[in-house]
Formats: sequence, structure tokens, C-alpha cells
Amino acid sequence: MEILDLVAQRLDTTEITEEIQITVNRVEQFIKEYCCLTEIPTSLWPLWADMVCDILNNHGDAGNIASASLASVSMGDVSYSFDQNSDLNGTINNLMANYRHRLNKVRRGLFR
Repeated sequence: MEILDLVAQRLDTTEITEEIQITVNRVEQFIKEYCCLTEIPTSLWPLWADMVCDILNNHGDAGNIASASLASVSMGDVSYSFDQNSDLNGTINNLMANYRHRLNKVRRGLFR
């Protein structure tokens, strides 16, 4: 099962929209940067999916996510970068406050 499948299952949808894809990619980047990871291990996928669903259900709306300013895109290992002034970044920063205790375990190497 891929992360998009897990998110779709939790959102109770079969269609992966651009909004979902952008949110998944942005949360992935945020987790990697916060925890100093190059890849998110499969053991963290439930946490990752929870964060994405939390943004989509409680914090974000289609306009907020879709209008996030994309600063750069890479083709190699699929990398997205967003503007620091984007509303999506503020939403994710607020979300981080809710998940910080779980992510701190990963930063310290206690979760792996």
C-alpha cells in the first residue's frame, strides 16, 4: 500500500486529486526537514497520513491548498518547494504544533 492509498482510505475517497497530491508532497517535505530524514520510513506513514488528513479536513480548503505558491519542482527524485509566505506553510506550521511530540521522537531516533 502506498501513502496515497492510505490517505485516500482515511479520507474515504477513491480519487486522488491535485489538492491531495500537493498536500501529501508538502507534508512529506516538512517531515523530512523537521526530522532530518532523506526518506520517510513506512513506519511513519500512518503519522504522515494523519497529518495530511488533518490539513484537508480541518485546516485547509481547496483554494488554500491549490493556491500555494510553488517555488520550484525537480524531476529526479520528485521534489517540490513552496514559497515561505504561502498560506499552506502557515497551515502546516499550525499542524506541526499538534504533531510535534510524535515527530520529536523521530528526530531523536526513538521511533525507528
